[in-house]
Amino acid sequence: MNKIQLSLILLCLLLSIVFIRLVRKQKLREKYIAIWALSLCFAFFCTINTTLLTNISTFLGFALPSNFVLVLLIIFTLIQDLHHSMELTRAEKRLEATAVKIAQLELRIEQLENPS
Repeated sequence: MNKIQLSLILLCLLLSIVFIRLVRKQKLREKYIAIWALSLCFAFFCTINTTLLTNISTFLGFALPSNFVLVLLIIFTLIQDLHHSMELTRAEKRLEATAVKIAQLELRIEQLENPS
């Protein structure tokens, strides 16, 4: 095992610890950890078994494993972006519904205070 592999393994373990701590401190919700855990597992197994990454990239038609990793990172980023956009849309809908309810309650309070 060379220094790069050892460094990557330590990085995977460190990131796992960071993610667990973020979930425990409730700074990262459990539903978001799944994609990170899968990507860390994939990185860990590819680091331990370098032929796995080479075989997968060759099977999929990539000239170099680094090209395959770059495409995976781009896909991962796009999936994360889509997921965050969906969450933002849900939050905006909840916020809009809450604002409507508050406006209705304020109107009702005003009607009760000034029964004219």
